[in-house]
Amino acid sequence: MYAAVGVWNMEAGDWEEEQRGLHEEIVPMVRQIPGFVAGYWMGDQAASKTYTTIVWEDEEAAQRFKEFVLGAGRQGRQDEAGVSNESMTVVEVLPRRIADPVMERDMLTDYPRSRPTPMLS
Repeated sequence: MYAAVGVWNMEAGDWEEEQRGLHEEIVPMVRQIPGFVAGYWMGDQAASKTYTTIVWEDEEAAQRFKEFVLGAGRQGRQDEAGVSNESMTVVEVLPRRIADPVMERDMLTDYPRSRPTPMLS
């Protein structure tokens, strides 16, 4: 799996309106894109920044998403919403290491390949 990780600058303004747009427009749109696995949207209102981690089935899907988001077709909509991209990169999602208290050792596990509900707040 791969993730598209982004940092976004938000114009100072109506944080609640920006969150409404995220929940009503962005999240449903992203969830419909082929290859979507999970999405995490985080915000720092004091810094006027949001952070995104969108997990994809493979590198190709993650790169397609990055190109879509940064493409000229989306730029006008982002400008209208008062959003600008500071950075976006595609990275491999590494297996996580968890402690197994029964076996008293660490074990590597794969992330689930199901479609979990994104964390929205």
